[in-house]
Amino acid sequence: RFQVTYDDGVVEVLGVTELRNRLAPKQRVPKSVRASTSQVSSSWGLDSPQQVETAVVQGMPGEHEVYKLSALSTALSLGRIRPCPVTVQEVDVLLGALALEAAGAIFLPFKWHEEVLQQLREAACVFKFLPGKPHLKALEPRALERARKDGLGMNVIAVDVGAEVLDLAFPAIVQFAGVVALACVSYSYLSAADYARMRWLLGLRKQGRLAILKMGERMWVMVFSNALWKHALLQDEGSLHELA
Repeated sequence: RFQVTYDDGVVEVLGVTELRNRLAPKQRVPKSVRASTSQVSSSWGLDSPQQVETAVVQGMPGEHEVYKLSALSTALSLGRIRPCPVTVQEVDVLLGALALEAAGAIFLPFKWHEEVLQQLREAACVFKFLPGKPHLKALEPRALERARKDGLGMNVIAVDVGAEVLDLAFPAIVQFAGVVALACVSYSYLSAADYARMRWLLGLRKQGRLAILKMGERMWVMVFSNALWKHALLQDEGSLHELA
């Protein structure tokens, strides 16, 4: 069970089912939200630097540094979407900080190593992944929308892509994750962040939805659908990295 403390000081103890029903009622989406989603749910044109920039700005508005967009274009052309797949040790850190098993269905757009999947099974996590070679098309808003309509559980969406790829992918999975979007990424995603990325992250922090768990040169970036889920699922908020 989870102890939830509200802004007015009231404390309530909720079970997993109660918490899910309170925060994520099943598939009743207001028309205004459906309309907003349909406007963003599109495919990415990534055949030129201009198209890459357009796709990034669509999800993360602002002026992005040229070097960063160039690095993204290079990564896409070389197929280097996941230069450092998530490890058992990194997932162990995550499971020690986050009650992931209580969040519900986990979607892995890219299949993680078998030993990591076994680790999730032993932690009582329920997950599905896309088989085959990793392809960025799996993270397109249109692809995620189609998967959701087909009934794929997306309470949690977790990725382990490169820092330059995450600017393109993260806003999309944040939009579709019902409880929390997770990214295991190099710490340079934060330490070398340009203005557009930092503004986006600070906006999430202001909403009380952002949590960062640092692990040496790597980190977990967690974006919750709301602050209540964050406080309910994080087991030790004191261990989190503070965004400057």
